[in-house]
Amino acid sequence: MREPEYTPQDQALLVADWYEQHEPKNAYGIPLSEATDPENAQGFVVPYPRRDYAAQAATRAQKQYEKDYPHDDPSSLLWRVDRAEKRASNERTPRTTKKGGARWSIAQSR
Repeated sequence: MREPEYTPQDQALLVADWYEQHEPKNAYGIPLSEATDPENAQGFVVPYPRRDYAAQAATRAQKQYEKDYPHDDPSSLLWRVDRAEKRASNERTPRTTKKGGARWSIAQSR
């Protein structure tokens, strides 16, 4: 007879881990069961915020696109953020002109 691949303790740990990974979480990654528990009302601290420079760049590009194409519906556009030095050489990216408008150009590889 073959030995079981997993002990009952191993199985319990795997099930608990699965539930922890799939438990609904809020926007901050905290399980809703913890975030909504009244006993935790004073149990959270919020450190000073950090700036997300990738999100900042995306927001600026989206606002510029809306200025450049005011009659276009941007709701179905998929935006991606790449690091400037890792941008593909054939990617079209906005370049801001001196007058504040954007012109779309092919990124030059470095």
